[in-house]
Amino acid sequence: MKRECLAIFALVACLLFTCCSMNERFTTTSTLQENIESSLLIRDLECFNAELAVKQNLPRIYDVNSNTLTLSGVTRVNWRAFWMADAGGAVEGGKCGARFGSAFSPSGMIAGAVIGGLLCGAISSALEEWIEKGIEDGEPVSGFDICDAGQAFDLFCEIPSSELTTVENEIKMSSLLIDSTFQAVGIAHNVLLDRMLEEAVEEEVEEDNGISLTGLDDPIEEREGDSEPDIALSKYGVFYSEEAAQVVASEDYRANYSLHVTKRLNSQMVNDDNSMTSYVMNLFYEASMLNGGDSDDIITVANYYYSLVKDSPELSDEDKYAVCIGMAVASYSAKYWETK
Repeated sequence: MKRECLAIFALVACLLFTCCSMNERFTTTSTLQENIESSLLIRDLECFNAELAVKQNLPRIYDVNSNTLTLSGVTRVNWRAFWMADAGGAVEGGKCGARFGSAFSPSGMIAGAVIGGLLCGAISSALEEWIEKGIEDGEPVSGFDICDAGQAFDLFCEIPSSELTTVENEIKMSSLLIDSTFQAVGIAHNVLLDRMLEEAVEEEVEEDNGISLTGLDDPIEEREGDSEPDIALSKYGVFYSEEAAQVVASEDYRANYSLHVTKRLNSQMVNDDNSMTSYVMNLFYEASMLNGGDSDDIITVANYYYSLVKDSPELSDEDKYAVCIGMAVASYSAKYWETK
């Protein structure tokens, strides 16, 4: 009898826990929907997109009520899929990086946001390139892919900040009004992406020549000719900071990074979480596509969105950082892929 009572009690407790969890999820979803419906920020962005659609004589591709973005004309062999993937990765990495970084120090939130956005944004773009190459060659993504957060961070730390400054001067995107700290993520994204693709090609050649590949957890040897990053003299120093390193080393961030890679490998190319940032970014993607989808078109949209997002009381600092980083990465990524 005692054993039966314990079994019944456990069953009832399980049911109560399940009901409470479902109720909590419903309440959270319901609250978000109410916030979206009453949001002045979403209303203003919606009006901007609607006017843009009329001006360009194009149909809307985003339904804010269901948070559904229709991208039937965007494929992996269309470079626009690349900057969308990059931006989505930067938003996701920026959000979780800011959240984990805030636990280390007052400056940890911004350090976590920029390094998190950088690594997830760059790996998103690299994966799109490798997946496209695999489709063309009839082969799946192979073992040289840099799919570990620590390895990607090590690869970035080999890059002297002078190289980032050189790329910044070459790109010359002075018309982009987003804060320079967030633009730095876009610039660093392009440089790290180049390194990732170069590393992959080198290891693929080694594999073809019968040389064993570097394991995903093995340290990356410093490249000949690279110097220590001159972080004290550069605005890029936050990427190399102790707080940034702590975020990348944390189990939570590494697990989130791995989950992000898995989603990208399964063709989830845009921000798909159920949050205010998701709605804002999907509206941003729509506006950018309606406006043409080239880097100059994206910059025009990013400047307008930034003017509303940066001071919006409806977004937390974590959300603002993520959205601004995502838009900056989209702008710089589009500039990168236009030339490829």
